[in-house]
Amino acid sequence: MRALERKLLRDLRRIWAQTVAIALVLACGVMVMVAAQGTQLSLLGTQAAYYDRHRFADIFASATRAPRALLAEIATIDGVAQVDGRIGFHAVLDIAGMEAPAMGRILSIGPEPGLNLPLLRRGTLPDPDRLDQVALNEPFAAAHGLVPGSRFQAVLNGQLRMLEVSGWVLSPEFIYSVAPGMMMPDDRRYGVIWMNEDAAAALMDMAGAFNEVSVRLARGGDARAVIASLDQMLAPYGGAGAQGRAEQTSHAFLASELQQLGALALYLPPVFLLVAGFLVNMVLARLIAMERPQIGLLRALGYTRREIAQHYLKLAALIGAVGVAVGWAVGWWLGAGMLAIYAEFFRFPFLLRDAGIGAMALSGLLGLGAALLGALRAIGGAMRLSPAEAMSPPTPPSFARGVLDRRIARLRLRQTSMMILRSLLRWPGRAAITLVGVALSVAVLVASYFIFDAVDLIHERVFDQSNRQHITLALAQPAPMHAVEDAHALPGILAAEGAFGVPVRLAHGHRSHMTALQGHFGGAVLARVIDDYTGPVALPAHGLVLPELLARKLGVGPGDKVDVDLLSPPRIRLELPVARVIHQSFGAEAHIAASALFADMGIAPQVSHIHLRVDPAQMPALQAHI
Repeated sequence: MRALERKLLRDLRRIWAQTVAIALVLACGVMVMVAAQGTQLSLLGTQAAYYDRHRFADIFASATRAPRALLAEIATIDGVAQVDGRIGFHAVLDIAGMEAPAMGRILSIGPEPGLNLPLLRRGTLPDPDRLDQVALNEPFAAAHGLVPGSRFQAVLNGQLRMLEVSGWVLSPEFIYSVAPGMMMPDDRRYGVIWMNEDAAAALMDMAGAFNEVSVRLARGGDARAVIASLDQMLAPYGGAGAQGRAEQTSHAFLASELQQLGALALYLPPVFLLVAGFLVNMVLARLIAMERPQIGLLRALGYTRREIAQHYLKLAALIGAVGVAVGWAVGWWLGAGMLAIYAEFFRFPFLLRDAGIGAMALSGLLGLGAALLGALRAIGGAMRLSPAEAMSPPTPPSFARGVLDRRIARLRLRQTSMMILRSLLRWPGRAAITLVGVALSVAVLVASYFIFDAVDLIHERVFDQSNRQHITLALAQPAPMHAVEDAHALPGILAAEGAFGVPVRLAHGHRSHMTALQGHFGGAVLARVIDDYTGPVALPAHGLVLPELLARKLGVGPGDKVDVDLLSPPRIRLELPVARVIHQSFGAEAHIAASALFADMGIAPQVSHIHLRVDPAQMPALQAHI
């Protein structure tokens, strides 16, 4: 072993504690990149394969009732490759052992479904000759132990029916299965049910008709043009507006999670890597200062600047290699754990684990690069010294008074404070590096703990300040205002408030967005509009109140006019001004005073939701009554 290699091992033994600390910081950055990027690539690959194998649609639309003959016309739209129509509606489920009613989404399934193919996991699909047989999505069935052959009751379009489970299925349309109005999946409270097409048609009086349509685009098909044509065709039949895959609930949640993984892999690892580079610089600078005479002696014995520089770079590279290796191992293990967690929320029938070679290679290069860059500055000054100069004590720094010294002297600070200020002014580079290192270390803590504070804040805004009701009743059809008074007759009701919501498409210029327009009645205290900065919002007498995110999507501000297409009866177009833009961390719905909305719509006031505050002791009686 060469002399410099033996010295390298001795240096490592001398600074082993610092080496371990730097390697662990570096490993954290590599670990986050490998885990987050590997998980993202695995989920993207699984998503693409699942969508392709089970023909997940690109465009979705609904209507009140459209004839099946219309499907042939939709298939002729330029850019459409495949069309599938079905019957869909919601139902109340009476499941044994549950106090609260569960909600189910009923979907018809024909003998040969064309799109969004359900994957059979257990049992069989419903027998076409059995109108009472249904298939359940696997998470809901497993949560209740509803195995094939089990029976349960459901209220289907006002009729109480006994249904028999034929099998368990999964669908690319419900990878993330969340009920309307809910924020998180609840497999006990919400299930998807596939029913024979004839049975669904008989229940909803839709023989020869459909109310939901899915479209798959041909290669190169223009989604916006297809959506416009589809809306035009469905408008006479109560079309509620077509939307692309990006707005489909399950896909939108999954895409959001994948985007967050990408942000995690992009923004957090550089913080760890820069901190590691700073630490390498600090440790090597001190080591080189201590070994200054040895460097001079080595130079006098014939070692070149290049050889000595390579010696210290090898030391930094070895620290970096240890950190990268640890980061790879822990990142791969953490990625497997993250995939297991995602598997609990996103119902994939399989997971394609990406090898993560690209993420490992990139993180390895960046990790080694950070360590070597941190070493370069420390090495550069020592390598410029001649042998005689290196073996001599370092020249004392010049302490001549400059202009800045004379000016800070006027501050009449204590001697120790003056020493600190002079050090900062005379060695600004060293001070800047230290400042950046400390700032990045604090950034790691802020980034790590931010999510806890953010979730607590959203919880407070959504549940303590904005939505203070215990239960919201969603009505099958809008009802007159006296429905709110009728709600007071339910068991345990302490307060009841009506609300009105309607699906709309907001448009401004070439920009548009589908959302809900919420009409708020005066004096409401259970469900309020909250501005994150100013608190409760008093809705203006006329005009829209938009969250900042929605206003940015539409490119509007206060005073601008927005076209509001109502996607449910009376299906008219309104032109309303933006009265105010508010700051909301959660939600992207438009808001308006109910009196102004009904005046513009030309209809009598009505409610589509009833918010209830309930005596906790009476909650079981209320649930049973519902």
